[in-house]
Amino acid sequence: MPQKAVDRTKKLTKPERNKRNEGLEKRRQEVLEKRARKFDRQFDAIPAWCAADKRETREHTEYLDAIKKELQDERDNQEATGVVKKYTNTG
Repeated sequence: MPQKAVDRTKKLTKPERNKRNEGLEKRRQEVLEKRARKFDRQFDAIPAWCAADKRETREHTEYLDAIKKELQDERDNQEATGVVKKYTNTG
């Protein structure tokens, strides 16, 4: 069986191959360093996340308290006057 001709135009020389491998290794190292920096930065953001969570929780409880207060005021007003201004669905 005859052998096929081999195209050696794309084959790198030893110095070219070493240079390419050094470049690949350098890029891999940069990616790893970037991942490490990103991982470390997320811990710097924890106090901001905690503050945002506290703020959202406080806003939500204030919202619920305002609704409860409005309902209680309406109930008190209905008991005092006997007039229903806001109808509610019961049951």
